[in-house]
Amino acid sequence: MSLDDASNYSEKLLIERLAELLGFSRLADRLPWNVYPPYLLVAVTLVFEYVVIDGYNYVVAGKTSVASDPISIVTAGGLVVAVVGIRWMRDSYAEAMTSLRVSQHKSAQDADSPITFEYIVPFRLKIAAYAIGLLLLFGNHFLLLGIPTLFEIQGVVSTVLYNFTLQPLVYVPLIVEFGLLYIGIHFFLPRRMLKADLDLFFYDPRKMGGFAKVGELLKRSYYLYTAGVILYFTLIYGVVLLNDYITSPYPEPSNTLAIMFTVLWLVGLFSIGYSMYRVHTLMSKKKAREIDEIETQIRGMLDDPYDIHNSNLAGNEQLEEIQHRLEQVRATREYPSTFTMWTQIGISVLLPQALQLLVQFGT
Repeated sequence: MSLDDASNYSEKLLIERLAELLGFSRLADRLPWNVYPPYLLVAVTLVFEYVVIDGYNYVVAGKTSVASDPISIVTAGGLVVAVVGIRWMRDSYAEAMTSLRVSQHKSAQDADSPITFEYIVPFRLKIAAYAIGLLLLFGNHFLLLGIPTLFEIQGVVSTVLYNFTLQPLVYVPLIVEFGLLYIGIHFFLPRRMLKADLDLFFYDPRKMGGFAKVGELLKRSYYLYTAGVILYFTLIYGVVLLNDYITSPYPEPSNTLAIMFTVLWLVGLFSIGYSMYRVHTLMSKKKAREIDEIETQIRGMLDDPYDIHNSNLAGNEQLEEIQHRLEQVRATREYPSTFTMWTQIGISVLLPQALQLLVQFGT
């Protein structure tokens, strides 16, 4: 198997391991059509939450449900974005690393300090983050809210099935893994590329030095993050926007929630800026280094490099070959993106804040 086979970069996801542990892999195998086990897990979770638990709350317990708080259905959209996004980021990362052909880069083959591109984030880090997420979740339930308060708000059945089953087994791992993969793509990957000192493919027909797939990965993962931020916006501001059509048992969003939304937006802005800049640093350094080498070659061919009148190299085959190389190098971009990509990223950057301004000053 080639070192650049995509399967070498397709890490097994935490949510895949949980789906397998909970028996959803075996269930998917018994179905007449091919179903990705984590998708099946999320589908069953949504049916269980919004049909079984919510139906029980509404009909039997008379507690808060989607019927009394329609905006809460947005969390289902968040769950879908998370599970689809996690799989997409993993597969797109594997595709980008295969396109980079890391094994062919001499600079990445240093036996003294090998740089691994086999995963986005180590599995141990995922387990540690998952454990912290569970501690925070149960700390909130037991210490901040308190079990009696949860029973009062949601009822005993809903508290046990949702807060102590669905949240720790589905919601927390999806949130943790989505966040870690996004961080890995925008922070860990550029640092690895710089540390490995990857070379540029100057004959790339896309003029991106072979980094086009990396640019797409950075851009589209940022789209996923923006989609999550917009879903959060809908969850906290939906009642304000649709106050003429729906009611909610919860108060209007506080300044704390508005600040948190802005912080999430700034995190996304910083992440896409950081990752693009770091990749740009590598590309511009390699391009400049290659131009310097070409300049040195040309100088070596001239007796007096500063005398343009007496340095006649017309028809020199070696110079023509050097000039061809120089054209290829100069044509290579210093960012893994096009003008269209930058425009799309710019729209994604501005959209969340535009929506928040619309709510604050337009309602």
